[in-house]
Amino acid sequence: MQKYSFLIKLIVTIAAIWVVAFAYRPWGYMRFSHAVVLGVIVAIIGYFTDRAIVYRSNNYVATAVDFLVAFTVVCVGDWLFWGMRVSLLFAVFVGILVAAVEFFYHYQFVRETKKA
Repeated sequence: MQKYSFLIKLIVTIAAIWVVAFAYRPWGYMRFSHAVVLGVIVAIIGYFTDRAIVYRSNNYVATAVDFLVAFTVVCVGDWLFWGMRVSLLFAVFVGILVAAVEFFYHYQFVRETKKA
């Protein structure tokens, strides 16, 4: 299951970012390519922080870190990518949705590898 955990994390993170981008158009705009790049960055950083934090702490701390990572990456992405316009509220919604998804990801995949 460990082999597929990053792939699942990547797909779900991209989907979460794109859902917020599609649902909250008044607070921000991004293309699908922006969502993919931001999703890849959030997934890579999140994968390594999961390996470092969940083993030393608990699921709630790791979920809070995932919220901060997603929020920060979307805010920085607004400055870096041309054609992307997001507000702080948009970044908060992305962070909340990614954190909610990551909570269940940690429960299913990270806890499972912790036992092994």
